[in-house]
Amino acid sequence: MKNTILILFLGMSLSCLAQDSQLFQNTWYLHNLNINTQNNVPPINSEVMSISLTLNTNNLNTNNYNYFSSWVCESLGGEVDYDDVNQNFMFTSLAQTLGGGCYQTSNANYESLYFNYYFNNVNNPFEYSILSNSDGSKTLTVSNSSGDKTVYGSVVLSTHEYSVNRFSVSPNPVLDELFISEIAGLSNFSIAIFNINGKRVLSLNRSNLKTESFNVEKLSKGLYFILFEDKLGRIEMKKFIKK
Repeated sequence: MKNTILILFLGMSLSCLAQDSQLFQNTWYLHNLNINTQNNVPPINSEVMSISLTLNTNNLNTNNYNYFSSWVCESLGGEVDYDDVNQNFMFTSLAQTLGGGCYQTSNANYESLYFNYYFNNVNNPFEYSILSNSDGSKTLTVSNSSGDKTVYGSVVLSTHEYSVNRFSVSPNPVLDELFISEIAGLSNFSIAIFNINGKRVLSLNRSNLKTESFNVEKLSKGLYFILFEDKLGRIEMKKFIKK
């Protein structure tokens, strides 16, 4: 299961892959939506397990090679034209379905924020880049003319191996000491903390974690992901903000 942790975050290379075919070879899962330098991590709950993006080569409705489709509760779809030389694309059409929408307010708000990222820039090109990670996974970044960006991965950020409420971290946001609940009964586990760029910034295990807390004072301000792994290889992910 250590490979699972790697698949989630590790090893982003600096080489950018320009081959357009990679866009179509993967289902992409939203990892972050950065607007006005503010990170907006997608919700993970019973209504929204993941937010996916596909670029289809054989869409049944349009028979168009370049078709963009993304889903939250509703679907966002449109035709796109690609500029392989400049690595960007523009929409020639874009629309969303009008079904029941999300029932949870937080999901509905996030869906609106995400869809408007594309709607509000529909007449301008979106630049894209694909990074190949050392574990074989890929990261797709789509940027608009304002510098906002969406970050997708070829794998889902998943917490399904544990009950969602197995662990909790507090306080959140945190200034110095971060407390973790429900770990006292675990005899063998490891903890890894990653920043929003996928870089591991801290690693701990049961032997060097004497209490249910550890100090994060030296971390820079921002959003972090904390991953717990037990001896069976099961993992759980939580998010926290360092202030």
